[in-house]
Amino acid sequence: METGRRKHPATEAPIPRHFIHQVVCEHHGKPVMTLDWGWGISANPYLAFEILAGAPGDTVSVRWTDDRQKTASLETTIA
Repeated sequence: METGRRKHPATEAPIPRHFIHQVVCEHHGKPVMTLDWGWGISANPYLAFEILAGAPGDTVSVRWTDDRQKTASLETTIA
């Protein structure tokens, strides 16, 4: 996560802004939480949440999109 305000130590050139823009948490493919983040979120954010209607074997996924429109995701099964 970069704010765009830091400078490279050796060259003093600005480091381009780069941050997670949106996070979507899903239970069985249905969104249960959507987060709109900005450049103020830490470089290694910690996210925790509870799904009250969850049962063993259910699928939970988290996907995110950065400000450059690149996406990634994680998926797990409730034990």
